[in-house]
Amino acid sequence: PYTAVDATQAFVSTLPAGMFVFEIGISQGTLVVDALSDCVDVLGGVLDTPDNAPATCTLTEDKSQGIVVRNQQGFILDCAGHRITHRDGPGNYGVAFNNAAEVGVKNCDIDSNGDGVFIFNAADVDFSNVHVVNRQAEICTAPGICVVYEPGDGLVVSWAGAIHGRDFSVSGATNGLSLDNAVQVELVAATATDFNVLSDVSTGLMSLSSTLVHVSGLRVEGAATERGFYFFPRNDSVTVESCDIAVPTGIGLVL
Repeated sequence: PYTAVDATQAFVSTLPAGMFVFEIGISQGTLVVDALSDCVDVLGGVLDTPDNAPATCTLTEDKSQGIVVRNQQGFILDCAGHRITHRDGPGNYGVAFNNAAEVGVKNCDIDSNGDGVFIFNAADVDFSNVHVVNRQAEICTAPGICVVYEPGDGLVVSWAGAIHGRDFSVSGATNGLSLDNAVQVELVAATATDFNVLSDVSTGLMSLSSTLVHVSGLRVEGAATERGFYFFPRNDSVTVESCDIAVPTGIGLVL
C-alpha cells in the first residue's frame, strides 16, 4: 500500500518560525548517546562498526536509567535481552531517538512509567523484539507528600517517517502505540501467524494526522481498554489487516 516518500516531510513544521522545538526534554540521570564512542563510554556496551551498515551497540548489562540517542545517523541499540528500567516520573523514556536517521532498537525489555520507546524528529527507524511494561508512578518529595502519575505510552512516533516495527508488545500504557504526524509507518507481526499484543491499555493504537500507515498482526486486549484503534482525521492511506481487537466494554475501531 506504499509509495516512496521523502520521510523528511514527517517532521517539517508548518508552524511559524520559532514555535516548534525539535529537541526533546531529557530527565536527570538519562544516559545520552551523542557519538558512537558513547556506546562504550556512556552505556558500557560493545560497539561494532561494519562497512556499509549502521553501527550496532550491544548492551552487556541491565540499565536503571533510560537511554536517549540523538543527532546520530546509523546507530542500532541491541539490548541483547537486557532490561532498561526508568521510573523517574513523567517526561522520561525507556529508549528515545531524537534528530536521528537509520537508527533502531531490538531485543529489549523496557520497564517505564514514562514512554517506553519515543521516536521524535527521526527517519528510517526500526524496532524489533521490544517489549514494554508501563507502570503508574508515585513520586514523593517529602514524607506524606506524594504525587501519583499515570503511565505514559508504550511506543511513540512523533514527527517522524519511515518507521518499521515488528515483534513487540506493550502492557499497562495509556496508549499502546501513539502516532502523531508520522509518515510511512509499518507495524507487523514477526510471522503471519503471530500477534503483537497490546494489553491493559487505555487505547491500543492512537493515530493523529498520520499517513501511509499499515498495521497487521496486532491484538488489543484487556478489560479496562476503552478503544482498540483510533485514527483521526480519516484518510485513505491507512490499512489495517489480520488484527484482533477484544474490547469488552469499549469501542473496537474508530476511523
